[in-house]
Amino acid sequence: MFFTDVINEGAVAFRKEAFLGTGGYWPPLFIYHEGMDLSLRLLEREVKLLYSPGVSVRHQFPRKENRNDALYRNYIRNALWVCLRNYPPSMAGTAMIRAFLLYAFSAFRAGRTASFLLGFQEGLFGASRALATRRPIRGRTASLIRRIRRERPTFLSRVRKY
Repeated sequence: MFFTDVINEGAVAFRKEAFLGTGGYWPPLFIYHEGMDLSLRLLEREVKLLYSPGVSVRHQFPRKENRNDALYRNYIRNALWVCLRNYPPSMAGTAMIRAFLLYAFSAFRAGRTASFLLGFQEGLFGASRALATRRPIRGRTASLIRRIRRERPTFLSRVRKY
């Protein structure tokens, strides 16, 4: 078991008061990144996020023909909104560039560039909605996130493992 800075929205358990204290999930993030958004608000409230590899969860996800399109559209849109809602300027730019490059590459490789571009457009047009609910994390929370991320296995060690 170890501390983490992000939860997987499909396989998570909360203390009720911690979840309700954040206001819960932000509805526009229905699929993809709602866990990241909630994680940032939980960390801001000094809730410790623990990952336990010994716990197994089965998450059933409806199979639909257009799931891949929704994935590439929603990933970039929601990543932009999470950055705008939660990150201070010092973190938002880097996080948005990283998300853009990662999801653009993934969508291009999967032949879903049009879905990605639609999601990016929706993210830009919906920016005012995200900014209207903006509550950026404080420096203390940003420092905690950096500390947790420094303890993660390196990219190369993960590649070697798999």
